[in-house]
Amino acid sequence: MPEKQSAKLAQLLQAEDELHVDLRNLTMRFTAPKKLMRRSKKQLEHFTTVGTGTTGGEPGPHKAEELEYWRNFAINNGITDTQVIGSAGRFKQALDKLERRLESTSYLLGNNVSLADIS
Repeated sequence: MPEKQSAKLAQLLQAEDELHVDLRNLTMRFTAPKKLMRRSKKQLEHFTTVGTGTTGGEPGPHKAEELEYWRNFAINNGITDTQVIGSAGRFKQALDKLERRLESTSYLLGNNVSLADIS
């Protein structure tokens, strides 16, 4: 892959990664039952001390954010209206940007399918 396309791919993948919590918020609010998604104090304690969220035995870079997300989920009894509105707005902006990009080409990085198109 040419270096110019590699840089564009990295930008697109970063943008996708930044939407992760927004997609989760929308999914949790509209398709997942709160009672099935809620994490107990015991589950959060396990996650904090020994659970998932590690890479090579070290805390993952997003572990603190994950814990905060689930604690807030419990405190707020799910996803709040404010969270949904913010997430929907950011998601729409991202999709509009992708649509503008696709007005001039069949795929996100040119004339061929790439990792950006399927991620």
